[in-house]
Amino acid sequence: MFAGQTAAPEAMRLEALDMLAHWQQPGSRDRVSGMWRPLQPRDPQSAVTAMEESLPAMLAGPDPIRMRAATIAGTVGIQGAGDALLEMFLDQSLAANARADALKMLSQLRHERLQSAIDTAMGHEDVQLRMAAIHALARHDPSRAIPLLEKKLYDGEILERQNAINVLATVNDPRATQVLSAGLDKLIAGAMPVEIRLELLQAAAQRDVAELTTKVEAYQATKSKENPLAHYDEALAGGDVKRGKRIFFHHTAAACLRCHQVDGRGGDVGPDLSQIGKQLMREQLLESIVRPSRSIAKGYQTVQVATTTGRILVGLLRDDNAQRVRLADANGQITEIPKDDIDEIHATTKSAMPDDVVKHLSLGDLRDLVEYLASLQSERLAD
Repeated sequence: MFAGQTAAPEAMRLEALDMLAHWQQPGSRDRVSGMWRPLQPRDPQSAVTAMEESLPAMLAGPDPIRMRAATIAGTVGIQGAGDALLEMFLDQSLAANARADALKMLSQLRHERLQSAIDTAMGHEDVQLRMAAIHALARHDPSRAIPLLEKKLYDGEILERQNAINVLATVNDPRATQVLSAGLDKLIAGAMPVEIRLELLQAAAQRDVAELTTKVEAYQATKSKENPLAHYDEALAGGDVKRGKRIFFHHTAAACLRCHQVDGRGGDVGPDLSQIGKQLMREQLLESIVRPSRSIAKGYQTVQVATTTGRILVGLLRDDNAQRVRLADANGQITEIPKDDIDEIHATTKSAMPDDVVKHLSLGDLRDLVEYLASLQSERLAD
């Protein structure tokens, strides 16, 4: 197998491993040409066999190869990867997220030294390792995990509190429902921080228990009917900056990059957002996405031009002189209209940003996007 060829370039070996990871359900686009070439699902056993044959060579390779190979081997259930994964977990020179991934795979393989690894990670200073440990413990010993999850829900870093709720949603034990029910009581009373409210609502929906559903309805009933942003309160804080950045730059339906720039990347139809976190509060950032016409940035108000022939043109006013008017549409396309052809021109109260952008985002997506925009006080903070 190519990934096991020690003389091959590391980048190409990693590409081969990634292809192997998606062997059973390959992507629909050709990895080389990018063309749409859907493939039928394939027998996973052939990937397992190939991994087993080349695993020793890959585990003796550079750290990126070793970590990726061990993770994939654990995912497909190759028991022989267990000792290599344990070695990775115990290697303090590796990044904490890599060690957390190794612990997750040890949990999947039910390695004989799993409990010892969990105990080690549980007291680690890095939050990623602690979260991986509590997740593994909940999978293998729910009775011991639930009291710890309840403690983390109320007393931990925000990431740990979010993680505890997410894990409780998956634990097959009625006590997990009881813990979530108590959390929803505090949510209704306004005693839960905004950063974990969305997780509580999602956990209740995931467990689909009448008691939890009733409490979610009671919480929603406490929201102001007069405030149109109340429906999106959970998106104000607690998001993931990196996920938000991916949404900004790569979400095709939201298409933020088409109109806005961050550090020189993107369009210029809308305001440059490189420093928007310094300029707007989170509530304003949220409103700018949910209700873009509510507050339009200076210089970006849309104008409507009626021509003498009955045409109606709408866009951002880029130039207005004695000879002609220049308008930019949402794609940045410029239209020039001779002054002699204009019957009337006036500003509108509608933003050039579509009103339905929020329809293309889940509440979680919206929260991540707000988190990313809030981080743009300098782009370095969002990397």
